[in-house]
Amino acid sequence: MHHPMCTSRLRGFTLVEVMVTVTIMAIIAVSVIPAMDMVAETRKGTARDEVIRMLEYARARAVASGKPCGVLAQTSGSTVSMVQLDADGGIEPMLNPFGLDEEVVSIEEEFSGVSITSVDAQTDATGTIWFDYMAQPHARDADGSFGQLNTGDASITLSSGVEIVVRAYSGYVEVAP
Repeated sequence: MHHPMCTSRLRGFTLVEVMVTVTIMAIIAVSVIPAMDMVAETRKGTARDEVIRMLEYARARAVASGKPCGVLAQTSGSTVSMVQLDADGGIEPMLNPFGLDEEVVSIEEEFSGVSITSVDAQTDATGTIWFDYMAQPHARDADGSFGQLNTGDASITLSSGVEIVVRAYSGYVEVAP
């Protein structure tokens, strides 16, 4: 036979059990919040690094191939892609070492919460930062012909406040101080 007193004790929690559970949940919550902030900061840094990598790769590729290569950055859609000139002087996707088009990177999709807010490609109307065989940044005319060497720094600014700068004349890529 069961006592009614024993049955009612099995159905509930004691005050100590509730307090221990609440304390453990508070400790977990306090440790997760900084981790979530770190994830957001990591995304911002990774987006910056991806744009820098693409600029440096286009620069190195132009030097290695002797042909103009560039990075087309667009605020609409927040995309970045590596490009080269076709035989007629038009812009086409750069080919990777396997002969396939380099993919277009959507900053907003790949790095949630980060977008491209502005692009200053100096005098290039397409928004492309071009590099020549000497790694110098320059502009191209609408028909793909050489325009002029950049006399000012080109830049890509991200919504995280980071400005990536391509130095005039040298083509050195860095984050603005």
